[in-house]
Amino acid sequence: RQRKKCRPNFPSYPEESSNTLEHEKPKARSGGKYSLEDADVGAVHSDRTKRQSRLHVETNAHLQALTTDLLYSLKAEHAKLLEDVTQEILVRKVASQNSHFVCPLSPHPFTLIKDPVVAADGHTYDRQNIEKWFQEQEMAGHCGGGGKGGGSQLKFKSPKTGQQIARTLTVNLLAKEGISAA
Repeated sequence: RQRKKCRPNFPSYPEESSNTLEHEKPKARSGGKYSLEDADVGAVHSDRTKRQSRLHVETNAHLQALTTDLLYSLKAEHAKLLEDVTQEILVRKVASQNSHFVCPLSPHPFTLIKDPVVAADGHTYDRQNIEKWFQEQEMAGHCGGGGKGGGSQLKFKSPKTGQQIARTLTVNLLAKEGISAA
């Protein structure tokens, strides 16, 4: 048995329009007239072309939407990074000009004090950093008893002076105002 061909033996042409000349149309296999088989294959080919074209348009629209979303996302991320870098530059500038607004215990040399407190040694620290210092001293066993008079309050080593101090902290309002004004 011979298999039937799915496509006629003529090149594919774009969809025929009413202004296509007769000699430009593909020739049919059976004596100049189109057979039913030729018409069915042409219709299938036309439907396939339309589906492919529609799929191409839908894919392009989807890709354009994804690209637009990605661009907006990147713009927002860029704006946030630019804001963060600008803020960091300003903080570093203020910190370098006002070194008394930087906690000596801070692991970052250009971080302004957020919650300024004065310890018993008279120096200003960021509350979080000095509390951490006290906890580390206590864990390491470097704090002593109350000293003279037998008081029960523990004494800690001052991070700035090295002298024995109590764990009393007082809010430094002047530093707080100065930092917020800077």
